[in-house]
Amino acid sequence: MPYPEVSGKIGLGGFSLEVNFGYAPYVTVNDEDDHVLRYILSKTDATGTGWKLGGVARYDFEFGLFLAGRVDVLDLDVDGMQKSNTYGGPYMGESWEIYHEITSTQISGILTVGYQF
Repeated sequence: MPYPEVSGKIGLGGFSLEVNFGYAPYVTVNDEDDHVLRYILSKTDATGTGWKLGGVARYDFEFGLFLAGRVDVLDLDVDGMQKSNTYGGPYMGESWEIYHEITSTQISGILTVGYQF
C-alpha cells in the first residue's frame, strides 16, 4: 500500500505532540475463506482506497522519567468480485460469483511510562 504521508511535530517545554496522516489512492486486497463444514471455498480480489492516521503525545518529567501515549488508525475500503465453489458434500462442483465489499478499520493504542538515561 504505497501512500504519501504528511506529518508534523510540535514541542513546548517537556510536552511534545507528533501527528501523521497518509492516504493510499489504490489498495489491493486478497481474501480467502474456507468454510470447511459446508465445503465452500471463497476467494475475493478487491481494490479501493485506504488511509492511516497516527499520533504520539509525550511528556518528559524531571530526572529522565516520561509518559507517552500513541494511537494509530488504519482504514481500508475496497470492493471486487468473490468467487465461491463447493468441493464436497451434496452440492459438489457448484460455483458462483457475487459482488463483495470489504471495509476494515483497525485502531491500536499504547500507553508507556519509562525512564530515559
